Amino acid sequence: MRREVKAECRKILKEKWWNPLLIANLFISLITFLFDGLKTYILGDINIKDIICEYSNLRTVIMLLNEKFGLVTLITWVLSLGITRLTYCYIDNQEQRFSNIFYYFSTPKKFFSALWLEVNIMLRMYLWLLPPYIVFFLLAYIYDKYNPFSNLLENLELYEKLIARINYWEFVIIIVIVCAIAYFIFSLFIINRYSLAEVIFIKNDGKLTANQSIKLSIKATKGHLEELFVLNLSFLPIILPILILILKISALKIIVPFVVTYIRLVCVLYYKKLLENYEQENNVEISADL
Repeated sequence: MRREVKAECRKILKEKWWNPLLIANLFISLITFLFDGLKTYILGDINIKDIICEYSNLRTVIMLLNEKFGLVTLITWVLSLGITRLTYCYIDNQEQRFSNIFYYFSTPKKFFSALWLEVNIMLRMYLWLLPPYIVFFLLAYIYDKYNPFSNLLENLELYEKLIARINYWEFVIIIVIVCAIAYFIFSLFIINRYSLAEVIFIKNDGKLTANQSIKLSIKATKGHLEELFVLNLSFLPIILPILILILKISALKIIVPFVVTYIRLVCVLYYKKLLENYEQENNVEISADL
């Protein structure tokens, strides 16, 4: 299904590459750029070590970020859900207007429902992802403090110490890389559990709460996490070269919205089809009655 979805998305974009989806992604990129620029202008170049050393400075920066940028971040989250809604409408041949990205700003109820969905998903992911992260650093700290390697070095000659230390750091680097890859894979599986929540929320606009959408997403993705994982990996050949090019040439950031438009379109269409398959296989319709 992955190849068919990608082919369909390429066909959609080829027929009309300058569309409301691209404009919306360009708009959100512009907001992010202005936000980052404003943050740099107000805070300047921050020396993290100096901030951490002085509690008052750290508190000041946190307060400043909360006052100046906390609201912007929340608004960006809701705007992002609006773009997902526009993408869904685009695929479903519904109303395709740029103003759809502001749909969740039309009433306070819609805004806070959309915001709670995003916050809820974020909190659930952190609850899953933080424990292994903390365990890894605790083990690293314990190993660093009590490892027998330092006692062994005392009985070795200088050359032998050098070789032993090199071998030790090679071992540490390998362990860190393996743990990082395992954590990355685990993270994608956790993220994919909630991947359908936004589409479910959009499809049943006003009928399902954030919690209901998330629970239904977990049900619908059960047994499909591996194929969603493969879908995520299939974007790496596009993303990695672009990241490398952007690091070398900053001006190439302009192509990011084009790539994001394609990836978002593929994901939303894939989630929509996955949801339809779930409904057919279980002879149900995703709704508030489920």
